[in-house]
Amino acid sequence: MVITTSKPDPKRQVTPVKIAEETLHNRSFLFLVGLGHKGLPKELFERGKYHLDITSKGLSLETCTAIGAIPAHLAGIMKNMQPKK
Repeated sequence: MVITTSKPDPKRQVTPVKIAEETLHNRSFLFLVGLGHKGLPKELFERGKYHLDITSKGLSLETCTAIGAIPAHLAGIMKNMQPKK
């Protein structure tokens, strides 16, 4: 379970590159995205193994923007990791 947040816990923080690498090795993830200005319930932050800031800059995104940005950014990273043909 990956908690998406602009303020990741340093002990649980994971980079988009790490998630992309793991995905290329057939690992799957559940991404939890907060809804509205309150975001995810605090108890979920403790349950998530990873905390991901998709911007890597601490920028807060609107929910629908985050929902689109997460897979798009990860797909771009993964495409760049695959050997060129």
